[in-house]
Amino acid sequence: MGTQRLSCPICFNVYDEHSSLSVLTGCGHLFHTKCIEKWLDGNLNCPSCRTGLEDRYASLLRVYSPTALCESSDGFTTPRERERFNLRRHEFGEGEESRRRIRLSEIRAGVEDRRQTLHTDLRNCENLVASLRDQLRSTSATVRRQVCEKAELALTVDALKTEMRRMYADQQAQQHEIDRLTALLTECLDEHDIIERNMQDKEEALKAELDGLSTRLDSANSEKEGLQEELREVKARLQVEAEDQRSILKEKERRWTEEIHEMWQGKEAAQYGLRETTVELETLRSQLEDLKKSGKDAGQKTESTLNDPLEDENSALKRKVIILQKRCEQLHKEVSLLMQEKRAALDTSFALQTQNHATRAELEDVVAELRKEQKKSLQLLKDANTMENEFLAMCEKVKELGDSFVATRNSLERVQTRNEELEGAMKRLRITAVRKNETRR
Repeated sequence: MGTQRLSCPICFNVYDEHSSLSVLTGCGHLFHTKCIEKWLDGNLNCPSCRTGLEDRYASLLRVYSPTALCESSDGFTTPRERERFNLRRHEFGEGEESRRRIRLSEIRAGVEDRRQTLHTDLRNCENLVASLRDQLRSTSATVRRQVCEKAELALTVDALKTEMRRMYADQQAQQHEIDRLTALLTECLDEHDIIERNMQDKEEALKAELDGLSTRLDSANSEKEGLQEELREVKARLQVEAEDQRSILKEKERRWTEEIHEMWQGKEAAQYGLRETTVELETLRSQLEDLKKSGKDAGQKTESTLNDPLEDENSALKRKVIILQKRCEQLHKEVSLLMQEKRAALDTSFALQTQNHATRAELEDVVAELRKEQKKSLQLLKDANTMENEFLAMCEKVKELGDSFVATRNSLERVQTRNEELEGAMKRLRITAVRKNETRR
């Protein structure tokens, strides 16, 4: 038969040969010395049987042979242990014999008290058994009721599980919808940021261009006003110059007309005189021929006398004709000069009119360009307003998506709250079932 080791009822550690042991004299139970001393510091009874003690230190007896507590076929594991036990028992007997006798009588009295106590405990146990039987019958009824309740709870749990699965599926669907809305919202926000950046860039560009156009428009207006003022001045100056030129031309034309008329009259007079002189000369020539025919007999003296005055008169007439021819040529030259001056004046007037038309056309081009710039500015403003309206529409769309996202998130939070409530109810049901099972056990 093998060895069976005993253990301390307080710490449940097995006794060995190095353990310090003590025994209570009232009931004989064995403990580790440190364990029983620590127990007796706060209690005056046995930890195993609850026997009361009068004096904590007088009721405690030290044991110095823990190997004797090991039970084997001969009581000891080795002969050396038997010898050691006998030696210690002899020493213990000589030192403790007198005190043991005294304590033996006390132990006997304690045993008698313990017997009476056990008898009382036996009656109490019988009463307790009867009470436990009654409690068992009520517990059986309780268990049957709990079985029914457990079945009902199982049905409730199944229904709750079905509801939780359905709510979980709804939650998953809502989560997918939230993910989709989140992705859409992120995409819209990114697009909103891009549009906003583009709007800012375009707005800055439009502002810069509008400022440039405004500056150019102001400059063009100033230039237009300057050109209009210059045009008015040019028109006034041209009108004055034209009036002066017309007056000068009229005066020159009048003077030239008078001079031409005088020259023409002089020419006609000269021509008339020339014709008369020619006629007179022809007459004189015919007379001379007649005289030659009629009076050949006249002497050379008479012929020379007649020829000299005729030659003088002829020479004078020739000189007058030459003078008249020169005068006619001079008049022709003056008329040509007058015609050239008139033509130059007409060319100057035409050039001024052409310059006036060119200035007016240039002003009309400037005004047309200003109108184009103004139309372009208005178109840019319309484009800016259109882009602003699109931006506001995009903001409204983002706001609607945000509201939808918030509503979905609130719905999801309500579902999560409902799930938490169901999980709490499930936990409470499990705890109730566990408690009822423990109570039934």
